[in-house]
Amino acid sequence: MLDVDGRQAVRRGRQTIQALEDRAAEAWLPVVEGLTPHDLKHSHKVWMDEDLIPDVAQAKRLAHSIASIKGRATHISDRYSHVSEPMRQQLVAVLQKRWEGSLRRRAKTGPSRLPILQELLRPYLRPWVVSSQIPPIGGAEIIEMRNDQAV
Repeated sequence: MLDVDGRQAVRRGRQTIQALEDRAAEAWLPVVEGLTPHDLKHSHKVWMDEDLIPDVAQAKRLAHSIASIKGRATHISDRYSHVSEPMRQQLVAVLQKRWEGSLRRRAKTGPSRLPILQELLRPYLRPWVVSSQIPPIGGAEIIEMRNDQAV
């Protein structure tokens, strides 16, 4: 059996296996197999285009020159353009809006077992209660789950 870091784990009873399963459930899995940080820069560039961020601010954000983004060998604005404070504020505002939107969409699936993600989701979680359509059997107690408890 391998642990979540890919190392060999020694089986020492059910408790060890459960601990490994708990760690695996809390691990960050890739969104798409083979996706690299460089691939994410492409998506980031498209978002900035959609949000009408000026090319000079995009180039600065992506650590590129405007010429490399535009596909030209040289461009006069590489020398004379610079990122202004209003451009920075616009970029921060649109990225913040996208970030909050992603948290809002994730919160619709319920709480997270990852403490850091749960803390980020907390402002976006709506009150909810898990209930079963199956009646309790043999004196079992119904336990109410609220959105502030990790499942």
